[in-house]
Amino acid sequence: DAHMPPVAGALVEQNALVLFHSAARLWLFNWLVVKELLGMLTQTATRVALFCTLFPWVEARVGLEQAEASLTAMERRMVKEELQTSYDFDPGHCSGHYRLDLSRPRERDVCCRVLMVGDADKRRRTEDERLPDTSQTGTWENFRNGVYRGKPHEVLSTWKPPAVGIVEFDYVSTWRLSEAETPISNTAYEQFCLQFLRTAVKGGYDALKATVRQHWFSAAQAARLVAALDDLDTIVRVTVDLYGQVVDLDNFLRELDKRLEPPQMNEVIHRLGWLNLWNPSTPDRTYELDLGERDHYIVADGLFALNAAESPIDGPACIQDLKYKQRTTSVSEMLKGAGLPHEGVLTLTYKSTTPNVSVRRDQLRKTLMYNPEKLAAIVKAENEKAASEARAAEMDRRKKLAQMRKHGSRVAVNVEAVTPEKPLETVPSPGVGRTPRGGNASPRGSTTMSGMTFHLLKKGLQAAKAQEEGDTPPTPSQRWGKALLGAVMSNARKSESAFSSPTPDDGDGHLPNI
Repeated sequence: DAHMPPVAGALVEQNALVLFHSAARLWLFNWLVVKELLGMLTQTATRVALFCTLFPWVEARVGLEQAEASLTAMERRMVKEELQTSYDFDPGHCSGHYRLDLSRPRERDVCCRVLMVGDADKRRRTEDERLPDTSQTGTWENFRNGVYRGKPHEVLSTWKPPAVGIVEFDYVSTWRLSEAETPISNTAYEQFCLQFLRTAVKGGYDALKATVRQHWFSAAQAARLVAALDDLDTIVRVTVDLYGQVVDLDNFLRELDKRLEPPQMNEVIHRLGWLNLWNPSTPDRTYELDLGERDHYIVADGLFALNAAESPIDGPACIQDLKYKQRTTSVSEMLKGAGLPHEGVLTLTYKSTTPNVSVRRDQLRKTLMYNPEKLAAIVKAENEKAASEARAAEMDRRKKLAQMRKHGSRVAVNVEAVTPEKPLETVPSPGVGRTPRGGNASPRGSTTMSGMTFHLLKKGLQAAKAQEEGDTPPTPSQRWGKALLGAVMSNARKSESAFSSPTPDDGDGHLPNI
């Protein structure tokens, strides 16, 4: 009310502040709502307090910056002083390292908001039975390396943070960018690199954090950015921040391996977790794995499965330079008994020979790199390609068979090989025409015996043999063959041809062994 006395106006605004502080525990706020609320208040202290109260509960940092623009320069300075380290919190991009003093209401609010985001992500993954558990302890949580009051503490999304003590943890979001997203263009990236390096010199990590969240990057672009930094802590923290901005996350570990030193890589893996980085489709690298850690053990077990499937029989194994507890060992020694032990540090180098796609995909299903829709599309495309190749092979086979039938039988017998003095004429017999089906004159002028003719002759011989030995009565096809055989023998005697003991011909004609 414009006519309300200043004291009364301040009281109303203070009551409004209390109201929205309670509401922040129940809802998230759109930045337009925050901006409108700020416009309703006139007291500088109340405006600053309201903004700081709603700060962790705005849907996304981009919108929050729009709301912040409605503050005066003095009010923005007061907000930064009030929020201190919490000022860099981005509710839409929670991945990062946190060290929060729970005795400070603002920092405790940030902790509660991260727990809320973690709970939503956990529910999303547990409800989709296709997605794997990539957590550090098998709880589906995105929280890692928790410490409370200086002691290890497992941070869960259901945790109710007390109002005392300092909590420290890493949060790794398991949301993946859509395949439709595209990284920053090469031209814009080169300009961004110059800005990035200037910011690194002037503003340090806090300025870099805000800078990298403005774009999406390819794995190679992100790795190049962090390689330009010198300080280990800054390299690790910026890498964790870039993690959620990388479009092709499948290639992130491989690109970082090219740019960072082993101590830097070990710290990055410690923060992000093996199952959130490892891509079994490209396993070649050197590993240092603590078998007492769940995600380390899963990677080690996967590498030994790959080694069993991909190592050549007559060549070196894919797993090389294997050491357990700093002592050289062998694959068979590690797997004896109950299998891999659940304690101790294991180091090895994996070098692929012939990839086993099936086993690699089985291991991929245990990591964040597993994308059910993408893999299903790949498998579908492979199946369609295999089916197409099978259809083409079948058509080719039928085409060749048709050509063989056109020029003679599949099992062709050149009769001239049997009776070289005089060509054998086609003999009429039951069920057989004068000219073999599809038969043509051979290049040497003789008639080529059809497959059916030869088949019936063979049956005739079998019938004659069965009759001599007094076996079971001949079958219909044997009777037809016997009749045809008699006709052929009669024709052969007339032509004075020696049919009694034919000899296979290695020349143009081939008489199969019947």
